[in-house]
Amino acid sequence: MKVKGIFEIQISQIEVIQGLLPRIYTHTVEEKIEEYKEAMEAGEQFPPIVVWDRNGHYWLIDGMHRLLALKRLGKDTIKAEVVEL
Repeated sequence: MKVKGIFEIQISQIEVIQGLLPRIYTHTVEEKIEEYKEAMEAGEQFPPIVVWDRNGHYWLIDGMHRLLALKRLGKDTIKAEVVEL
């Protein structure tokens, strides 16, 4: 795995691939999303999510709760550590 860097990317460019991370929906905890959302509203900073740059498409590797919290806040971008596999 090669880290390309941390970038601010469009949330709309991030794909959640069920086959890549099968637990991503089954283990998403609603309470955790709300907790993160409230903390983000209060100004708390979170580590970047991790995405795989697959030929210009970003596949989520880690950070589903953070991603969903920002979506619910109506944000358009998110900080992401972009990696190549």
